[in-house]
Amino acid sequence: MGPLPLTTSEGTNTFVRITEPRTSALQIRASETATLHVAICGSCGYAEQSVADAARLWKYWQKGYR
Repeated sequence: MGPLPLTTSEGTNTFVRITEPRTSALQIRASETATLHVAICGSCGYAEQSVADAARLWKYWQKGYR
């Protein structure tokens, strides 16, 4: 999976969104989102990111959502 753009809502949540690919047909494109969690070490600054349901996003990524 390649890098995904991060989106920040009006609150404090940061999430990733992937969207159904464009087709030539007139359609409403579906999208999937997941909350991004970040843990940061206070002494060294190491940051670790995770998404709770990465398998679900990966399934849609394989279908062509970007």
